[in-house]
Amino acid sequence: MKNNKGFSLIEVLIATFIFGIVIFASVIIFSRTIGSKSRAEVLQRAQESLNFPVETITKQVRSAKMFKIGTIDDQCLGGLYLEIETPESTSETPIIRKVCYQLVDNKLMYKEKATNPTSYWSTLQSITADNIEVTEFDISGTRNSNSDASMQPFVKLKIELKTIPGLRAEIEETNLHIDTTITSRNIK
Repeated sequence: MKNNKGFSLIEVLIATFIFGIVIFASVIIFSRTIGSKSRAEVLQRAQESLNFPVETITKQVRSAKMFKIGTIDDQCLGGLYLEIETPESTSETPIIRKVCYQLVDNKLMYKEKATNPTSYWSTLQSITADNIEVTEFDISGTRNSNSDASMQPFVKLKIELKTIPGLRAEIEETNLHIDTTITSRNIK
């Protein structure tokens, strides 16, 4: 009769090797899951950062009486220019705000002024988050006094942006692209 009091050295080495492979695979799967979650969070924050400027422009285009695209004067260079009749306006004395959106130093900027002759353009204000660089801001569309009356006025908006990597160097920059058409709701 043979007396077995434990495992042989070969059995212990094989079990240790198999256990090591299982632990190594688990660590790799866990680290990839954490990396995917971090990249998804960065992409979600970038999309949320893009929502504010797009929603702001959409709201104002839809309420604009008139808009022009391109350089209007030396105060609105190559951007989107809107004239918005405010809700407080009456038919005798319309209150019109002039609004300009333009790309300056990779930030989408906004400024406005009232229509009275003594008012000045407000200072440029960024409507994009600090961790975002807008790489392209392209606008096209129609809404001039001599545009086709049968065509509903619209603005085509194209924005490309990239996130600026934060403190966590393992997360690379993320690029986003939005291409949308905004139709005017203020048809007269």
